[in-house]
Amino acid sequence: MIQTTTVIILDRDLHQSEFLVQFLKEHDIPVQNSTVLEPLLPVPDDEMKRLYLLDYHTMTFEERDAVIRLFKSFNQHSHAIVFNVPSDASKRIVFYELGAFRVFDKSVNIVDVAENVAWWYQWVNARPESPNVLMQGQLAKMDFINLLWAIAKRQVNGILELSMKRNHGEIYFKDGQVIHAQVLTHQGLEALLHLSLWENAFFQFKPFDTRKLKATIQNTILAISIQVVELRLKLFHLQNQFQSEMSVVQLVNTGDLPLYNLNIDEGFIEFISQPREYGDILENPFYPNHETMFILNQLKKTGLLRINEPIETLIEKEIPDFESLYGDQNQIKEFPVDENRLQSIRKILNLEADFPAKIVVISDDEKLLKHYLSSIAGSPDRVLFEYNMFLIKFSLGPGLEFIFIGILASPQLLKLLSVVSEQIHGFIFLINAQNLNKVGYFSYLINQALVQHPIPAACAVTYLNANQTLENVQSQFFLNWDISWTKFEANNVQSMVHLIESVQPVEPIEIGEEEGEEE
Repeated sequence: MIQTTTVIILDRDLHQSEFLVQFLKEHDIPVQNSTVLEPLLPVPDDEMKRLYLLDYHTMTFEERDAVIRLFKSFNQHSHAIVFNVPSDASKRIVFYELGAFRVFDKSVNIVDVAENVAWWYQWVNARPESPNVLMQGQLAKMDFINLLWAIAKRQVNGILELSMKRNHGEIYFKDGQVIHAQVLTHQGLEALLHLSLWENAFFQFKPFDTRKLKATIQNTILAISIQVVELRLKLFHLQNQFQSEMSVVQLVNTGDLPLYNLNIDEGFIEFISQPREYGDILENPFYPNHETMFILNQLKKTGLLRINEPIETLIEKEIPDFESLYGDQNQIKEFPVDENRLQSIRKILNLEADFPAKIVVISDDEKLLKHYLSSIAGSPDRVLFEYNMFLIKFSLGPGLEFIFIGILASPQLLKLLSVVSEQIHGFIFLINAQNLNKVGYFSYLINQALVQHPIPAACAVTYLNANQTLENVQSQFFLNWDISWTKFEANNVQSMVHLIESVQPVEPIEIGEEEGEEE
């Protein structure tokens, strides 16, 4: 016979773990705690149910292999909840992929975590031993409302689990009717409407005994369907306000909020005072996503919201300008690159499959920068200009698209780099050998750009006269980085494209201590 679930806490923070232990004991939940991972390994292969409550900060002190071994040792009676995870969505995704039951980022306070553990304790303790999946698939291929009706027709008790890269939620059915929903700290109808707006989630419906669960939703499937349709209609005009889930959003001038009489949770204000991706903000613990959309729309109207759209979105906004470029096979054939060279470029830039490479091209000569980008793009009309940045898109071969971001070497450079900081793969610094008046300042900006992003780079020189050499130009720069130097012909498109192959990993130059003066 399977025993009652025991909650096992891994947490180095004694005050935090003491609170969790006391809270769970007050709810008659068996609990054990440890400050190190070793006593918890390996998970015994027995019939005892375990719910592991793992503090992210504590796990960072453990060996990576040991943490992975813990997750891999979980059996069908073991589950894990990870809390205090950084806001970076990719870190939460990793734990879901390892098999975590739920992942809370650090914006969710410890009280909410404890209450969710108590709620989940009831779920885990009553969960069937071997649930059979009755339905599964992608919401992208099946509308949410149709999915609810399909389950309602079965008139069964069960749980519908929905998972996407940023979050995980559940909907409970009794005799085919929805009785409860849960996502993050949202429960009931609010959580259900939150889940109804997910479009790219994976779903699974499993048998589950819901007879003893307290119903938080009284609406019929028909009433829920009407509410979902009405909500979607209300949100229709807001859906494209932020262009992309990857748009970076931040609350600014917080002190002006009282002027607009907006009643917003202080925790949410603090949450969005840091730059976050729009998709992450929608999955916040303070408001369901539909309420969040309305709040963000109000803040945008007041001018208190800073929105930096990702480079891919800026290009997609001008699709007509790029259709001819993207489909112009003749232009691509002007600079053919064989497969071996493609693989070499992928390796140096550390490119992931199916993702475009982002190269930031910087020059203190605006004419040279514009000439370089428009020559590769095919014409000046194919160069976009947004947020003081020039943008072009092209391909070197199947599966290797490039986005070149041109930025002038000016006081704005470092600020603009912070806007496009996500997944920059390399730098090209363009230098006009006939215009070296600002070498000192350009050197400073190159050094600072590489401090912010120590990624592969190249310094490329053009317009050398008969008396100049590459080494002579290089000697006039004061760089703290061992960086690749090359020359190119500014009126030869193939030469300009081949600069990509000059981009190489950089290393800081070790500056030794000066030797003492001889006596």
